[in-house]
Amino acid sequence: QFNKGVYMNAQASGDCYLTTTQSNKTGNGTAYTVGASSSLTTPTNQGSVWSSSGVFTSPRSGRFSIGASVTLTGFTLTGCICKLRAVISDGNSYESVLTNPTSGDITISLSFIRQITGGSTVSFTVTVTGEVGDTVDIAGGTAPFKTWLFSTQVS
Repeated sequence: QFNKGVYMNAQASGDCYLTTTQSNKTGNGTAYTVGASSSLTTPTNQGSVWSSSGVFTSPRSGRFSIGASVTLTGFTLTGCICKLRAVISDGNSYESVLTNPTSGDITISLSFIRQITGGSTVSFTVTVTGEVGDTVDIAGGTAPFKTWLFSTQVS
């Protein structure tokens, strides 16, 4: 007997993660584009949607779920303002903001679902303000992922 399932065209999806920690990238208001100064590993990249520098490119128009989770380390002060921002090439952006409660590690996350035109790009920047200098690191690692970008086409 043959399988009588419903078949769909392959949905564009993928993820990438930072394998090594990027030291002293933000803290005094400097915006750092996640993946800009190092190569990200892309274990799942159906449709080649993520570049090794952390830029998502929509292979076709559709509705996408896109997000990031970034672990920040190296805080020396409490009360710093941490912002994770998704920047879309059409001029729109999304932002998540939190204040670090301690001088330890924190993880900030952001995800959204929206219609994206084929060829449009999305990148993520992280900015920390409140430190004396750029002392905050973007944590890398694989067990578990410390900094991770992901996407999937939902329609």
